[in-house]
Amino acid sequence: MPRRTLDGAAQPFTGWGLVLRRDDIVKLAGFLSLGLGQLGQEQLLDPQMANAALQRDPKDTGYLTPDGEFRYNNGVWAWNIAPYAGCKEPAWIPYFSGFGGISVAMPPNKAVYYYVSDGGVYRWARAVTETSRLRSVCPEVKPDGG
Repeated sequence: MPRRTLDGAAQPFTGWGLVLRRDDIVKLAGFLSLGLGQLGQEQLLDPQMANAALQRDPKDTGYLTPDGEFRYNNGVWAWNIAPYAGCKEPAWIPYFSGFGGISVAMPPNKAVYYYVSDGGVYRWARAVTETSRLRSVCPEVKPDGG
């Protein structure tokens, strides 16, 4: 049982005792990346914010780091995997990053990759590139060349 606030909402603490299992991580990542925050017929997250966080809104890509390698939007990081995956266009992969080596990547090919460690390792490009063998992580080139 997770620890909860003592008020009427009884919200679970997201730290200090709340421990996620592997399937919890995959379900939460899928809830955001595949379902855009919808559970059954109920929309729980703002779809516009979810699309922006997942780099699916070209008008709202968030903050770009000075080196141009990362984006940050609505609590979600993104990294351009194009040079590693052989994409002709930028391919921004949204991901969560936690203390010590926790990574949850949500590529657009409907895969979810997670790695939990306390070793300070944050490398997941090879794993996500490998998922591209099943379904590409590269953006599709439109027939009109656009």
